Amino acid sequence: MPVRVSVFGALRLVRDGEQVTPSQPKLRQLIALLAVNEGEVVRLESITAELWDETPSDKRIRIIQTYISQLRRILFSPGANRPIGTTGALEHLAKVGYRLVLSSDDHLDLREFHHFRTAGDDNIAALRAATDLSRGCALADVALGPELREHRARLDANRTAVFEEYLRQQLRAGRPGAVLEQAERIRAEDPRHEELYASLVLALGASGRRADAVELFHTLRGRRVRDTGIEPGAALRSAFEQVLADTANEHREQTVISEPPARPAAPAQVPQNDPGFLGFAAELEAASAALTGLRRSRPAVLAVVGAPGAGTTTFCTRLANGVSAHFPDGQLFADLAVVAPQDALAGFINAVRPGAHVPADRHERVRLFRECTTGKRILVVLDHVRCGLDVPMLQPGSAGGAMLLGCSARIGIDTVTSAMDLPRMSESELLLLLTRRIGRARVERERAIAHDLVTWCSGHPLGVALIASLVRTRPHWSLGRLLRRLAHEPSPQTLAAGGFDIVASVRQRTDLLDSAEMAWLGAFARAEPGPDPVPVTWAADVLRTPVHTAERMLERLVEVRLADPHAPARGGPGGRYRYRLDPLYQLAVLDIAGRQENRLATAQQTAS
Repeated sequence: MPVRVSVFGALRLVRDGEQVTPSQPKLRQLIALLAVNEGEVVRLESITAELWDETPSDKRIRIIQTYISQLRRILFSPGANRPIGTTGALEHLAKVGYRLVLSSDDHLDLREFHHFRTAGDDNIAALRAATDLSRGCALADVALGPELREHRARLDANRTAVFEEYLRQQLRAGRPGAVLEQAERIRAEDPRHEELYASLVLALGASGRRADAVELFHTLRGRRVRDTGIEPGAALRSAFEQVLADTANEHREQTVISEPPARPAAPAQVPQNDPGFLGFAAELEAASAALTGLRRSRPAVLAVVGAPGAGTTTFCTRLANGVSAHFPDGQLFADLAVVAPQDALAGFINAVRPGAHVPADRHERVRLFRECTTGKRILVVLDHVRCGLDVPMLQPGSAGGAMLLGCSARIGIDTVTSAMDLPRMSESELLLLLTRRIGRARVERERAIAHDLVTWCSGHPLGVALIASLVRTRPHWSLGRLLRRLAHEPSPQTLAAGGFDIVASVRQRTDLLDSAEMAWLGAFARAEPGPDPVPVTWAADVLRTPVHTAERMLERLVEVRLADPHAPARGGPGGRYRYRLDPLYQLAVLDIAGRQENRLATAQQTAS
């Protein structure tokens, strides 16, 4: 009784020739998630994140068990799991997750697609088989959660790449008719996949339909200019020029057919995603729209500002990789905490134009970079942006490009087209993150303590990363002992482990303050404002400074995301905001201020 599962196009499940695709949305999501991971264990954390965007709970696990039972009845023999090794099965790994195992008699279009794709470098038949298998957007009729959204983006990128290569191979073999057979499918694809349309333009021209080829190019060009304000890319322009050249030499005995020119490898410098990343779904969606929105007259520039430890770098990395398909000419990355802007500019020029002579003059470098990126859709990602003064020099030269800035403070330059303050994560999200990092069994043994630990993190994923590192290096410690060490015996030494350092993260913000601001912050932290917001008048009284000075200093802390503003208390004096200094930041500030004061005292003693 063979089973056939299809994930390209509409989700389809067929058993013994009969379609058995479930209609219940959650059930469809679950079988889709298992199918795209066929042969691999899908953890309970991934399943609950996909179906409900929650951490596993006893209630959710019981629901998943019910869904699995239904899927077993749908896919395999009623009421039982099929033996593993001889036939397919839905395998359960206790307290870990589930795995879909299909036998050699069963069919999964994704598995067959990967087989033909691997064999298809110069094998037109294999490419044709992979192309036929992958018709339509993956999981086109399935409601997608965060896990499946990532899978669909990857599958669609692979599907398009195979289709492009198949068309190139047919043109190389002198068979434009085979490309024209795919014309309807090509026209249904996103016009941003210009390689596909370039192949169609060439095939029309090579088949004697040059007028149709010219009309198609102008239609695509008009749409592109209208929607984005930039001209078509090199592949489509080259195809059009080839058709015009063939028209001018139409009396030749044989028309030479060429494939679309191979595009030089686009730079892809953005670091890989953190596999433990979760949350921020609404922020990722809004930020993606800000970077990829159409009808722009200049590059989109999005500034993302997060508090120390909020995961700004991780968020920007995930965002940049998620929108990379919208910037096929490359993604450039520079960490301005370790490289000077002018050196970053030189690296960008070498990435987009290898071997180019990089001028020593800063203004000439800017001019050359703008020239190199004109007409291209390039994403520039800058991390640890301290101020906005250096941003314009690193801006790409086309309205189709974009910039993503991971900022240490809010910046107010005109170059920025949109800004986003990264919020703190909820305790439920932090608990799910902790569960992913240290394992569900460890969390369940001391669940109440685990809740207290994520409360200690104050909404910062860096805190969870620190806890997970301590758990790995001290496996003999209970979570209770770890909580006592962090919450009840606080010291700067407890804020760093395994490369995760809350003090260092806070120091990146205090480095933006001048000496007077830092001195005021140190005094404020020593005054122990506590975990609750305090009014400006409290800070002014305790530090014996004018109210307007205290308010200016607190607002400066808000700019660098070291303090959080809160609405004025009802009936409060002057309607002024209240301000909160995170207890973790307070501990870090005390350490930083103390070290600075010790260095200053040592320098004064040496001078005397």
